[in-house]
This record gives sequence, C-alpha cells and structure tokens, in this order.
Amino acid sequence: MLHDSLLARLPGDLHGGKHSQSADQTIRGVTTHPDRAGPNTNCAVLPSTLSAAPVGIQTALKRGTPAIICPPDTALTRRTRRIVADQPSLTFVTAAALNNNPVSHLHLFRVRLPENLSAQTATLLHRLLEASDHRSALLTSHGGCIAGRHFLQSPSETDCHEWQCFLAAHVRTGGRLLVIEDVSGVRNVLGHVPPRSESIVSLPSNSLIEPLALNWRGSRIRIRVGPSERLAHTPVVGRSSLAALDAAFVAAVAAGADPSRLAALLTSFDCDTGFMEPIRAGQSFGVFIDAATEATALERLIREAREMTQGSVILLTGASARSTPEQQRQLGEAASQADQVNLTSDNPRSIEVDSLSRDIQHGLNQTAHLQPDRRRAISDAIRMARSGDIVLLAGKGTHPIQEINGTILPWDDRTHARNGLAACGWVGDLP
Repeated sequence: MLHDSLLARLPGDLHGGKHSQSADQTIRGVTTHPDRAGPNTNCAVLPSTLSAAPVGIQTALKRGTPAIICPPDTALTRRTRRIVADQPSLTFVTAAALNNNPVSHLHLFRVRLPENLSAQTATLLHRLLEASDHRSALLTSHGGCIAGRHFLQSPSETDCHEWQCFLAAHVRTGGRLLVIEDVSGVRNVLGHVPPRSESIVSLPSNSLIEPLALNWRGSRIRIRVGPSERLAHTPVVGRSSLAALDAAFVAAVAAGADPSRLAALLTSFDCDTGFMEPIRAGQSFGVFIDAATEATALERLIREAREMTQGSVILLTGASARSTPEQQRQLGEAASQADQVNLTSDNPRSIEVDSLSRDIQHGLNQTAHLQPDRRRAISDAIRMARSGDIVLLAGKGTHPIQEINGTILPWDDRTHARNGLAACGWVGDLP
C-alpha cells in the first residue's frame, strides 16, 4: 500500500504537511520498536512506551521513518509527519491490519465457549480442518499456528504487525481459514478489518460425539455420522475436553469436512492442547498437564480426574505473582479436593514462592508438600503415584517460560514430566 494512502485511512489527525516525499512510497509495516523503524516502516508511540518516547522518536526519525503515530501533546517538530490519535493503540493495530490486509481474504471461525473451553476447542478445530486438507491458521490466547509455524507466546498488540505478516504468508501459501479464540487480546491483534466471511463456534445444540466411558487411558465415545452411529476410542480424556472435541467436530463438519474421515481420525488424535493433555511413557498411572490457574478451573480439573479413576488424585499447583491473596486462598480451597497437594512455583517473578504458598495453604484443609523448584516438584509428584492414580500438573500448560527473580527461563512441563517418568523407569509407551 502507498504510504499516504495508508495514513489517510487511519483513525487520527494527520499533521506535518498535506504531501510528503514518501507519498508514492510503498509502506512495509508499522512498529512500536524504534530500532525496527526505517524508510518503509512507520513508528508508533503507545501508552506503554511513553516513558521512552523522546529517545525512541529520535531514534526512529534518524532511521528514516516516514511518519510517527502518537498521542496528543507528544513533543515533535512541526515538519515531522505524524498521525495524532487519542487511541494510538487502535491506530497502530489498524495500520498493521490494513498494510497486508490478510484477514479480508480469510473465513474466520470465532470460538466462544465458557471457561477455558475456547482455546481448547479452537486448537482441536484447527487440527481437524488441517487433517481434512483445509488450510487453516490458529490464534489463541496461548499462542497459535500460522503458515506451518508454531508460536507459544500470547498475542500482543505490540507485535500485531508481525502476526499480520504471518497471516499474509498464510494467505499467500493458499490458506483460506483462520480459527481464533474470541478474546480481546486476539481481537486486538486482528484489528477491525472485516473477514471475507465468518462463523461463530459455540456449544452445539445437536452433539455429534457422546461420551460412553471415561478413563485416564482414553475415552469410549459414540459418533453420529449422518444417519448412522459409530463406536470409537479416542485418547482425548475428560468431559470438558470431549465437549471441546464435540464443538470442534460439529464446526468442522459444517465447514465441509467429511464426517467419516474425521471419525476415523479420532482414534489417534493429537491432544497436545495444554488442557488435560496426557503425558505417556507406558506408566500404569495417568499424568496430565493443564493450564488451570484459577480456582474454578482447578476444581473442574480435579472433578474430571475423579471420574476417570478409582485411585488417588495427586495435584501439583502454585500461584503466580499476578494473583491476589484472596485468589490464592480460593485456589487452596479448590486444591483441597485432591488426595495429595504439592505446592510449587508457577510464575513467581520477584515474590518468594513460600509467601505465595502460605496464602494457598490458608484455604487448604490438608497438609501440602512444598517444593519451590518446579522441576523437582514434578518429579516428587510422579514418584508419589501408584497404579491407577492420576497426577495433575496444573498451572503452566504450554506456557514456555518461568520468570523468577528477574530471570526468564525457558520451560516445558511436558519435558520435565517425561524426565520425571524416566527417573522412575518409564521410558516409552507400551507396544
């Protein structure tokens, strides 16, 4: 898109002259990082970056940025090309969305379900569509998959230009579908550009998948395929996960996927969603990771685990630095429903894990095992398990980092769970 054509379509007031030397120049993007600005890239000053605005603006101008997107009263020379907006974040996102304009070429699936079901359903729907040869992209609050690349970071408006570039690559390579978890963070990344068409995915009134038997090893289900019914076994476990699978199955069929082909896929379906996700190494007990960080989600997780076993439910959980003491106490009340509670770090940042754990223990009605080192805590929880038990590793899900005392560490609950199983002699799934 030509530079001045883009500026004319943005919300805000254009200043710095009616015409610029870059009017006939093609704009490549917009960024909030001054070091990434250049002759083809505008720079935006957002409220979160105002403290460094003077230095950042000078850096962007020295690098040759054609224009600055900024809030009112930002100190700039009169000759500086700029868009002055009361909501610079909105202008920034709109600029990123209009530049490549990929969303207008896509059919959008907006997944709107209660609690944590939206992210899980969106992930399952994306995988069903991909397995049915429908080129799909995925964006959820936990990350996404676009143009064959997997992302674990949460979408942020400061990175919306990069997300839009990935979506443009998806369109260029033949992608025509986009599945999103319909939450504000994802909507902000997409901007206000209308899609080619869209569908709302919610809990179906006419289910196609009915749970028959629940077990930590897998679920026995009945699938309705047209006028007939089929019995099948799927590795997806838990009532919530099966409800998410049902909603995804119905939406995929409505999008034109062959229900018979989808039904055949469910017997070996990949359930790496970060929600009631199984870790299998041939062990005689269940190990699951889940992103539950709030009391209601944790209570649901424990309740569903109870349905799948006659053994004990062993829980590992912890509070993040963002939670309040009351939320931590409620987390303890929910955790009390497990047979054994292990408290550890989640994302403590600069707060001591012992302090966060004390607030959780105020709500507990049992003695908990405390191990601040999450890696060791995972190993401890797995060593406690006996045949038929279920170990729930709650809090992180697929979140890829731990932030402790200002240090950001790469993290993966899956890897540490497999290492814990290997230390107990479980090194591979049964043939």
